Amino acid sequence: MFRQALKEEVEVAQVSDTDANINWMSALNDVQVVVHTAARVHVMNETEVDELTECRRANVAGTLELARQSVEAGCRSFYIY
Repeated sequence: MFRQALKEEVEVAQVSDTDANINWMSALNDVQVVVHTAARVHVMNETEVDELTECRRANVAGTLELARQSVEAGCRSFYIY
């Protein structure tokens, strides 16, 4: 019963990129908890010249911006997995 109730309360937002230039505010409206699972890892056929910079752009700058906007939107908890 708990699982079904939780499933009905969870909204999943899927995006194709995570960087510091994304405005998450509309997706964060009325959200209490953010579980962030996105990361740039194991990229096959890498096309970026500077892989480390690209990883930092997506994994560090993007995550920090999502966390900042989550706080601004009033989210109570932010989890990174």
